[in-house]
Amino acid sequence: MENKFFEEVQHAFTRYVAEKAAIDQELLDNEEWFRNRCFDGGKDTDGGIHGAGGYVYNIIANKHADAMDNYPDPIFLPRAEDDLEAAEELSAVMPVILAQSEFYKTYSEGWWSKLKHGTAAYGAFWDGDNLCLREIDLLNLFWEPDIEDIQDSRFLFVTQVLSREQMGVLYPQVSPSQYAAPINLRCYEHRFDPNRVLVVDCYYKDHGVHLLKFCGDAILYHSKEDKHLSKQGLYHHGKYPVVFDRLIAKRGTPQGVGYIALSRGAQEYIDHLDSLLLKNALVAGRQRWFIKDNGGVNEQEFLNFENDLIHVAGSLEESHIRPFQAASLPSYVQYLRERKIEELKEICGNRDFQQGGTAQGVTAYSAIVALQEAGNKLSRDMIASSYESFRELMRLCVALVVQFYDEERMFRVTGDAFMAFSNRSLLRGGKEVELDIEVRAQKQNPFSRESQNQLMLELYKLGVFRPENAAAAKLLVAQMDFNGRDELLKTLSLQEQAYRNEEATPWQN
Repeated sequence: MENKFFEEVQHAFTRYVAEKAAIDQELLDNEEWFRNRCFDGGKDTDGGIHGAGGYVYNIIANKHADAMDNYPDPIFLPRAEDDLEAAEELSAVMPVILAQSEFYKTYSEGWWSKLKHGTAAYGAFWDGDNLCLREIDLLNLFWEPDIEDIQDSRFLFVTQVLSREQMGVLYPQVSPSQYAAPINLRCYEHRFDPNRVLVVDCYYKDHGVHLLKFCGDAILYHSKEDKHLSKQGLYHHGKYPVVFDRLIAKRGTPQGVGYIALSRGAQEYIDHLDSLLLKNALVAGRQRWFIKDNGGVNEQEFLNFENDLIHVAGSLEESHIRPFQAASLPSYVQYLRERKIEELKEICGNRDFQQGGTAQGVTAYSAIVALQEAGNKLSRDMIASSYESFRELMRLCVALVVQFYDEERMFRVTGDAFMAFSNRSLLRGGKEVELDIEVRAQKQNPFSRESQNQLMLELYKLGVFRPENAAAAKLLVAQMDFNGRDELLKTLSLQEQAYRNEEATPWQN
């Protein structure tokens, strides 16, 4: 049965790789185009000059900056009153777990992949001691064709490449003769190095998620053969440990569409027009001369601008030497280029005021912020969809914490405050406590902070924070939505109580 199942896994892997070949090739083509087009310095291979604009890079970099300004912070909320303690503990501990796993770097790498190629893939794994979160290159992921949800795949393959020396240390029981990979995978170097070894992790569902790790014809590990995991699987949550975050969804595939595919055509049109303008500027900006073969002009002296005297044999007539100036391109070429740039900005939602530029006549701070907020709706939509993927990733993390955090661990949650934490608070009657997950932006951009500061100043000027107005201020603030609202409400409640006690004191005396 083991050999028959392994043959099925190998056959499925070969089929998945073949079916995904077109997707991988498109990803490689877009990555190569992005590198060459944006970072080649504007030179052709033949030494000629061409335009190599960085508009696509500018778009992707700005969207990436928006995403990192809104780095997610998970907040766990109880569904029942008995779950309050578990929610508070997990809300304090999970950010520390993410920091220990260097998730900020992982999230940044994921966003580069999402913006460039349309998809970011995050994996939540248990490495034997700690929770491990990492971004997975799409070239290393293979799933069943014609599915849209990765969880519907019969198998999920995650590949990695190791050196022969690493294989000898990690898996000394495997003979080097078994290292040969059955297929050649696509990679950024355009070839698979034969001196490297392909290791494949095959995840499949059978009363939990099981792992079959193999290399060529050798099985390196199978959770079904582990007596502790044979029944419930490697991961008890029953889901593949990979979450996809798509930019623009495509039907029939878990992969999305990125900004390179979306804006590549417009960028190439702009670069072609730039080439025409650059070449014309070089030709039209240089003074050239027609010289008659028997005109008698000494060309060497003529081309040396240090010479005050130029010798001429015989008489010099205007027909012997005549200046020539190439005509410049018509103005509609420049106009067309500007319109294509505007079109590219419109397609990708990367207007000038989103980068700090202003339209004519717009100088007021509030007007600039209003324009930026109106233009940021595309970024907000992308970030909101990423928060949904992040929420799913947090569900996997919570399930791993419930499964593996049997012993208490110490966490430094804030400053010098330490907290002991284990999975006991997340279990009730042997079942996992159900918590809601809210995702908030951990970081804010300077404009958001300035806007909130302005709000506080306006409330102060209106007298909202006067002790006698505390009751009315609570009603006002409770209907507003901004960071720190709950802390402000608590402060207003204390202020209201202190004011009432102070007023009641003379009557008591």
